[in-house]
Amino acid sequence: MTRIMTAGRPVVGIDAGALMLDKRAPGTAKFVREQTMELIARPVPWDWLVAVPQGRKNEFSAGAGREIVELTGRKYSLFATVRVARLWKQRRCMAGISPAGICALFKPVICNYFDSSIFEYGKTWVTSGEWARSYILKWIAIDAFRRAERVFVNSTYCTEVLRRRFPAYRDKFKVNPVGISPVAPHQAERPDWADAGMDQRGFILCSSAFSDNKNQRRLIEAYAGLQNTGRDLPPLVLIGPCPPDYFDDVIKPAVSAAPKPGDIIIPGYVSAGVLAWAFEHARMLVQPSFAEGFSSFSVFQAMQKGVPVACSNTTSHPEAVGTAALLFDPASPLAIEAAITRLLDDAVLRSTLIESGGRRVGELTWSANADRVCEEMMTIMEVRYG
Repeated sequence: MTRIMTAGRPVVGIDAGALMLDKRAPGTAKFVREQTMELIARPVPWDWLVAVPQGRKNEFSAGAGREIVELTGRKYSLFATVRVARLWKQRRCMAGISPAGICALFKPVICNYFDSSIFEYGKTWVTSGEWARSYILKWIAIDAFRRAERVFVNSTYCTEVLRRRFPAYRDKFKVNPVGISPVAPHQAERPDWADAGMDQRGFILCSSAFSDNKNQRRLIEAYAGLQNTGRDLPPLVLIGPCPPDYFDDVIKPAVSAAPKPGDIIIPGYVSAGVLAWAFEHARMLVQPSFAEGFSSFSVFQAMQKGVPVACSNTTSHPEAVGTAALLFDPASPLAIEAAITRLLDDAVLRSTLIESGGRRVGELTWSANADRVCEEMMTIMEVRYG
């Protein structure tokens, strides 16, 4: 940063409340944690005030120029963001940052927005019986766009979608890709559901929270289609939190229809150690989601671990992965079947994707992401406060 403010040290707030989503939406919680850590470590001409959920204060280091405040309550909601806004006003913050996209009823503010899928694929919530949630999320997002000074979006694709959808706010939307942190050094923990063959043969992995948008159902149908050919397949392992009703109504029937349902393993939410083991032993990662703000973090975790990736050719996926993944149409189980077959049969393709994946994750840094955030914050504060 080249510009320096001279009229004392203002305070900038960060709302890290979305850390509470680590089990329901682990990708969002990871985003908030890693961006916040990068921001507060930077030499900036203001002090940071970071609001964290109850019990999460030790995840960030306090020190000169940064204060960590633990709020009461363990539920992430609109009411929690009101508490954050109250804290910012009490402490006379001159600006605020909402990493998880919910604007904390405070101006001026910078927020990230990476769930633009609700504007393109909003019916997925309705078909899941969550129409109320769909409309609430849309209202929160639109209110955030109205209040925010800047809205960072992770991809050019989603930025243009939002500019077309909300022309009154088009100048607020700025592209800012996520950073990809080094893989945390977790001790691999072999799970109870792993049989001896998985250590040698590996398995097909999908790691994501379950929903219509994440599209695990069609991946299961594609795997069942390959089973119907009589081919000897590695197991399919789908890791991630799954609402009980969604499992009973959507996922369980799809598994039951497969010729060998026992080869489809759904352990649900797993520990960091089990997840580390899964990425160490996976033959491939398949990410079939319809829409992503950039791409699923599991895609980049796989690339870091040297696992070849196949993912959807929709929304931001192609921009996110570049040439480092095999793309397919997520609406077509046959296309998913074909992608899995290619990765199983083509050793040269697997090696090429592994090499390209390593290069791609090296191009995505939190340092570059934080540079853009702090430059925009500097601009806002100079315009408003001189």
